[in-house]
Amino acid sequence: MNERGRTLEARLRRTVDRLDSKLSKVSPGLWLLPLSRNCRLRSRCQRRKVSCWRLALGRAQPTVHRAITLFQQEAGRSLFERISFGLVATKPCREIAQTARIAFAEFNRREVGSIRIGALPLSRSYLLPEAIVRFRRDSPQKTITVIDGTYKEMLAGLRSGDIDFIVGALRSPLPVEDEIQERLLCDHLVVVVRPDHPLEKETSLRLDVLVQHPWVVPRPDTPTREQFDQLFDSQGMAMPDSVVECGSILLIRELLSKSELLGCISKQQVKREVNDCKFDD
Repeated sequence: MNERGRTLEARLRRTVDRLDSKLSKVSPGLWLLPLSRNCRLRSRCQRRKVSCWRLALGRAQPTVHRAITLFQQEAGRSLFERISFGLVATKPCREIAQTARIAFAEFNRREVGSIRIGALPLSRSYLLPEAIVRFRRDSPQKTITVIDGTYKEMLAGLRSGDIDFIVGALRSPLPVEDEIQERLLCDHLVVVVRPDHPLEKETSLRLDVLVQHPWVVPRPDTPTREQFDQLFDSQGMAMPDSVVECGSILLIRELLSKSELLGCISKQQVKREVNDCKFDD
């Protein structure tokens, strides 16, 4: 067996062990189920009504009902429960579906395949574009899918196997203990304004002056916003009265260029604009 074969074997063993471990905790009977039947669980758990399962699986509704009954009989326990508007998966069933989704993601990985990247705002404007360009010089056959969204959305995709990794600002503390994050670079926040802003010529600005101006800042529950809030909290000051909350770096740039807003943003994210004299920091 060559190196690729050994890599594939390690992935398959890791995936099967993870799946078997979860199945055995729910019910020993599930060990004997064909993999294809277990994998169908992910469609059933993501949709609450049997009619939705039918569409997802391409089967008639009575067929889906029989499959559910057989599945629960072989498990020796109830994996679905009936509520007012249909059947829903129990917590053990949802856990199996989560593990199955991760298993599918592992099975689908190939030497020449696809990479799904969760891109948070900090990475989209400078780090990730450069990394993708360099990567494709060596692996032009790889399909790269970049997915943007909130950190919670990215984390859910990562844990379900829909995303391979996330690139963005580090979280402290991590929201889940079994995730690993690695520092790629160090950055710091700056206050930026457009070139002809009233504060442009000021060489020394006190915080009690800045708090009186309108700001555009990232959404709550982001590292940048936490540091922005801490700046005023640490001095016992109230937050600025006029704040625009925005998660799009493109929109933040436009707002800064067309108004007297002050921006609190990563220096790397506006490095090009500062160098081109479009913003002052």
